[in-house]
Amino acid sequence: MNASYTKPNSYDVLLMLKDEILRSLRSLMPATVTAVNAPSGAAGTPQPPLTVDVQIAALQQRPTGEYLKYPPLSKVPAISLYGGGAFLQFPIKVGDQCLVFFADRCMASWKQTGSPQPLPNPRMHDLSDGFALIGVASPLQLMTLLSSTEAGLATPLAKVAIDTLTNKISIANVSGSLLTVVSGLVTAMENLNAPSGDNSLIGVLAQLVAILAIATAGGSPFDAPTIAALGTITTKLASLSTTAGTTLGASSTAAAGLLQ
Repeated sequence: MNASYTKPNSYDVLLMLKDEILRSLRSLMPATVTAVNAPSGAAGTPQPPLTVDVQIAALQQRPTGEYLKYPPLSKVPAISLYGGGAFLQFPIKVGDQCLVFFADRCMASWKQTGSPQPLPNPRMHDLSDGFALIGVASPLQLMTLLSSTEAGLATPLAKVAIDTLTNKISIANVSGSLLTVVSGLVTAMENLNAPSGDNSLIGVLAQLVAILAIATAGGSPFDAPTIAALGTITTKLASLSTTAGTTLGASSTAAAGLLQ
């Protein structure tokens, strides 16, 4: 004898229909970048926006109760901050996490023309019409962050930031900071005039001018005392050059490690 069958009431039918409709809709999902489709044009030339291939980081449940992976999504436009011809660009790489937003309607025509067009397909909230927002990471993905008072760009090894409390700019990497480089250059300039009196850079140059004025007065040639005086000036300039050169060399090395 067959088991008894209970006809579902209208409320249960509508509830099941609602659940089935909601299961078929897509709004946004976490995902992981599996490929970066970089434009083939040369840097600095107009070229199509970057797209990525992603794998949704969730499983979908079939009506049978079975859980399956979502199909891979190909050539998903990557969202970038852009306006007025200027934009921010990040080195997106495989393994980056993101959020994929799914459009209400088919985006195929818009992707090709960028303008309003008749919808080529009646699909809605479909996996084919996603946009990837890179940088939304799960709590388990460790990141090197700026301090709570800084705004800027950072990698694990470098940063360009503005401190919102002090309004000071910081540019630094593992080789040093811009402040260190500038301080070294200032020290080098100070060393040129650190000695006092006749041994300072200004004093040495003043002596040189005075010697040349005397030696050339009336068209007379350089004599032995003039040549000896010039030798002394040369020695002083060489000493100043050595002192400044040491500091400038250190600053140059620091700058090479910090700046391109």
